[in-house]
Amino acid sequence: MLEPVAARFDAALAGAIVHSSLTCAKTLSRAIVVACMVITAIPCAMAAGKPDKAGCERLRTVKIPNGQITSIEFVTSGSLAPVGAFNLRGEPVVLQDLPRFCRVMGTSRPSADSQIRFEVWLPQKWNGRYQQLGNGGWAGSIVYQRMGPPLTHGFVAAGTDDGHRGPSDDASWALGHPEKLVDFGYRSLHETSVAARALSAAFYGHAPKYAYFNGCSDGGREALVSAQRYPEDFNGWVVGAPANDWSRLLGGLLRDSQLASRASFSSVQLNLLTRAALRACDAADGLADGIIANPPACNFDPHSLVCTPGRTEDCLSVAQADAAEAIYRGVSDPKSGVQIFPGRYGTMGTEADPVQWPLWITGPSPLGLSIASSHFKYVVYAEPSLDIMHVDPVRALNDSRQRVDAVLSALDPNLERVRAWGEEDHSVSWLERQRDSGGLLGVILQRGCRHTGRRHPRFLPAVPGSGHGPLRRWSGSERVWRSRQPRGCLRCPT
Repeated sequence: MLEPVAARFDAALAGAIVHSSLTCAKTLSRAIVVACMVITAIPCAMAAGKPDKAGCERLRTVKIPNGQITSIEFVTSGSLAPVGAFNLRGEPVVLQDLPRFCRVMGTSRPSADSQIRFEVWLPQKWNGRYQQLGNGGWAGSIVYQRMGPPLTHGFVAAGTDDGHRGPSDDASWALGHPEKLVDFGYRSLHETSVAARALSAAFYGHAPKYAYFNGCSDGGREALVSAQRYPEDFNGWVVGAPANDWSRLLGGLLRDSQLASRASFSSVQLNLLTRAALRACDAADGLADGIIANPPACNFDPHSLVCTPGRTEDCLSVAQADAAEAIYRGVSDPKSGVQIFPGRYGTMGTEADPVQWPLWITGPSPLGLSIASSHFKYVVYAEPSLDIMHVDPVRALNDSRQRVDAVLSALDPNLERVRAWGEEDHSVSWLERQRDSGGLLGVILQRGCRHTGRRHPRFLPAVPGSGHGPLRRWSGSERVWRSRQPRGCLRCPT
């Protein structure tokens, strides 16, 4: 659940906002975009404003429902190094080339055990719009590095720590704190939005004309949570690689980590899997470019790499080949055929990539196992000493469904309140298709422009080689994105 998406994604969203189609023919009230890919920027005109340092200081008196302002500063230096902020590599976060803006820090306490920290950044030159940024993993901090691009493009930008402080792979804070779990699950998103709107109105004289939520991974889950629970908070949501089926995702990570741990794949063997999968399926689309365009159709069998009497190097044991096949395939119910865990077929040809199997399931301290372990130890079973490597993943999934799905997952396919499209049956199919893709499928859900007559959701293919998080390997996704946009809709809100 890597949080920082490619910088181009943030910058492009900020400059163009894919939701420009929101106001097509001034008929569309909501739009949802599900994708984690590059978007082409379209510059928008700035609305003149007169906020200044004195106006920033006056925000100390703004009344925030359930909350209070804790600190304010008017930033003019063009750079900011938030105290205690680090990126995924452990390096201090330093933001450069920032416009002049009012930085507001606050805390919201909607329950006796709540402490939701948020920041709202209000640029001196405002475009009239607001963008709230999502988190990754178990959150635990404000993702400052994602707030810079929208701020630079004139947006009011806001983020939250989701109600607790700590590493993004650690959920120990949830033990004995059900209200904090609610804050993480959904409440912090709404509280931050309420605060940002109040501060914007006080600073500029009016609330944002358009508001958007932008998140990937857990942030994608947050986007869908927001759309389902608080549809009036935003005009549009960018939903990237959503972890919205939280129990299923973490149950699958637990299962894959158990398989990988028993198999003990070396880096040499991961490279062997990558090369063999590419040899088997790379050219199936007519182009040998180091990318498997359609992983579900790839017939690569890892048992072709099993060691033989004459082949003892660059090969797999039978147990390792069995494990690789099981990781690709996932788990289906033997009676109904319904898929329980989707499998990692989408990673074929990228197994050795540092942000694929090594990061999530095979590394010395895989992130996927850390996140899943925390979930089952502290949230589902409340047993910190639980031996997670011997827990039955299917049973764990079912227990998680019963105990915490109502708080953490975003599984309601009916977004009628969002009014993003017409027929309800389409809203069911989009969620099922996204779910069964293992979070790799890109979907545009919006009612088409009235003059195009399009009303159905448009499904983007999974971006080959991109995996979960930043786009790394396929520049063609930008062309796919543009080709799926309804013609005549790409213009900025006015």
